[in-house]
Amino acid sequence: MDTRRHRNGRRDVPRGARAWTLALLSVAVAFLVTAGAAARPAADAIRRVVSQSPDAHNLSRSTARTETLWIFDADFEDLVGDNAGWVGFDQSETPHYTNYWHKDTIRINGFTHLGDSTWWCGTYGDSCWRQSRGYANCWICMLSRGFPEIADTEPGDAIRLEYDQRYAIESDYDYGYTEISTDGGASWTTVWTVDNPGFTGTPGMSQDWDSMNCNGPGHMSLDLSDCAGTDLAVRFRFESDCAYSSEDQFNNSPAMNSCLDGAWQLDNIAIYVNDTLHWIDDCENPGQNGWDTSDLGPEGQTGAYFRRTFEPDTFRDYGCGIPGSGWMMAAVDSVTGLMMDGQRAWLIGPPIEIPDVDEDLYVEWHAWYDLPLGSNNHASLDPIFYDDEACFWERTEFCQNEWLNPSTPVPAGPGWTTIGRLIEPPCGRMRFRVRLWNEEPAAPGTHAAGVFLNRVRVASVTGLDRPTSWSYSYLVRFADTFDLSAAQTYGSSVYIRDPDGLASVSFHASSDAGASWHTYPMEYWGAQEIAGVTMESWHAPPPADIVSSATVIRYYFTAMDDLGNVSNWPETAPLH
Repeated sequence: MDTRRHRNGRRDVPRGARAWTLALLSVAVAFLVTAGAAARPAADAIRRVVSQSPDAHNLSRSTARTETLWIFDADFEDLVGDNAGWVGFDQSETPHYTNYWHKDTIRINGFTHLGDSTWWCGTYGDSCWRQSRGYANCWICMLSRGFPEIADTEPGDAIRLEYDQRYAIESDYDYGYTEISTDGGASWTTVWTVDNPGFTGTPGMSQDWDSMNCNGPGHMSLDLSDCAGTDLAVRFRFESDCAYSSEDQFNNSPAMNSCLDGAWQLDNIAIYVNDTLHWIDDCENPGQNGWDTSDLGPEGQTGAYFRRTFEPDTFRDYGCGIPGSGWMMAAVDSVTGLMMDGQRAWLIGPPIEIPDVDEDLYVEWHAWYDLPLGSNNHASLDPIFYDDEACFWERTEFCQNEWLNPSTPVPAGPGWTTIGRLIEPPCGRMRFRVRLWNEEPAAPGTHAAGVFLNRVRVASVTGLDRPTSWSYSYLVRFADTFDLSAAQTYGSSVYIRDPDGLASVSFHASSDAGASWHTYPMEYWGAQEIAGVTMESWHAPPPADIVSSATVIRYYFTAMDDLGNVSNWPETAPLH
């Protein structure tokens, strides 16, 4: 006997005692049972097809006892209000990177052999950083130099590279590479890699100039004798991943100091030939001394980014109406109108002030999804919560980053989709981030139109009733099959969240185009975390009593909360 406790502490009565006479709202999901053609593996061939409402302006469910304050509503019809301030980015391949290698006096007190200056791959942060100085997420910084000074060496000469170092580089994820080239920089070979020593998966412990740790001691000596007589170049390359740096982590003193004043610092870089000092940079003289610290420019961009567009031809082949009269967001090849290999497009929305973080938010968006299975094309819409508008572009870690519809292929074809989610905001501001990307090269001919965003809106929900939110994955719905017995066996699952509690959930199916409907109880399968939100899993059995060959079956879900309010998924269907 299943009982649950409400947010207000009141306990449910046993679920089996619930009456579940519900108002009947709808989904439009059909699975088609048809006679087999010669190309199909069985005479009783079964295929399920999804169709969804094209109405972009019918996005909210009816909640009679709800006070709903819509605090944001972007329909992209013009360029004012909530429709303004959306910025598209091409994040494919290598973006621009600022090079932070420079001469500095930081962290040299007590080490007389360093003199008055060193090379430092780091910077002085600002109030948006968790630590006032060090390195940030997603860095690539290079300090490189050719060495014509040893052009007169011959094979057999002993060449040695020495340098002093200190580093605060996250273990396992961020790395400093010492690299050499024997062809003047056309190709590079790593001869030493350094990051914080520590247990696997921990940020590790930073190392000072006097370190004796074998991972990378304070004084390095590397044998480069194989480079004698070549066009030698040396490069110190630092790369950080997109989490755990001085930017987004507080210092873990006193023992670790994992990111403190990181990332990498060098001095007394010297070349010895046959044990004789041949060249040295002790960083005491002004200027670069031949070192290149140029920024790393962008490379390999696909040119696809989100922009406002109105291109009816994009949808003509699908026979679908376009809601509204104008602007939509698209990120596709401007010539073909399709996604492409290597594409990574981002769209960042304007700031949204949340009036009361103690209330729930209802987030809703309407989009055209054309992401076929096998294309390796994916999309997500992420509400990002943060506390300081001035720091939004400076910080990559926020109060919370929801992922509402990750990796969303649409196996049954393109269509309009409305998705809603109830969220408990952790802090006072939010923005939307939309991402559209290709994970791997797609099979020929599988790229499609991706995602067109038609509307996004946010409500602050107060009062007795909070909206019901639904999540429905293609992985757990009635599976495609060409076997009649399988169609009479496969079930489906849906995930639901309603802070007011759920009295009952039902599944309705029709085999006569909606002239009559059959209602089936659904099984409660427990709580499950979906994109960081705890939702309840409900299982729908197959409507085996009405499944037969050459029959189209449509179905939808309905839920009633403990206040008697009714919701459905999706949002439109014939009433009956």
